Amino acid sequence: MKKEEFLNELKRELNFLNQEDLDEVIADQEEFIRDAMSSGRSEEEVLSSLGTPKSFAESIKLEYQMKKIKDSSSTWDSVKESLTATGVLFGLMPLAVLLILGPGLAVLSFLFSWFVTTLAFLLISLLMILSSFLVFIFGLGFTEFFAIVFLSLGLTFASAASLTLLVTIVRFFVDLLVKYINWSFNTLKGRIV
Repeated sequence: MKKEEFLNELKRELNFLNQEDLDEVIADQEEFIRDAMSSGRSEEEVLSSLGTPKSFAESIKLEYQMKKIKDSSSTWDSVKESLTATGVLFGLMPLAVLLILGPGLAVLSFLFSWFVTTLAFLLISLLMILSSFLVFIFGLGFTEFFAIVFLSLGLTFASAASLTLLVTIVRFFVDLLVKYINWSFNTLKGRIV
């Protein structure tokens, strides 16, 4: 493959970048190739050291995703961008599937069960409040009525606190995933951080 072929294919693979960023990446690669060839390396040797345009574009895409994760303002955006970056990492390093899949599924299962349990407690507390009013109308005493209402309010506040804690824990796991993706990416590029 010649330099022009490599750069043209790289442009096609980098179609997710805006024109300014694309021009910068292509100019950087042209300069790298030119400098490497001026130091005595052949064009084929330099291009083979870069890998295929597709794999090179995937590594740039992962760097781009990592930047989007850092720039995201909400936990949900961070989760979406982290999952996208994980998919890109899988494409670059299939072994990452084994390294992320097991622990990742365990963490996702834990977080999902926490979320479902919290919602169940919230639903139960709301149903308790509704049922206490119905039972009060049909003959329950004041003491039992207020006991059920305060218990259900306690469950409601505990559920809200649980959801707040869950968001914090999700953010922690997203940050941990970002660190892992950075480490994997740097390892893939040959420079362990």
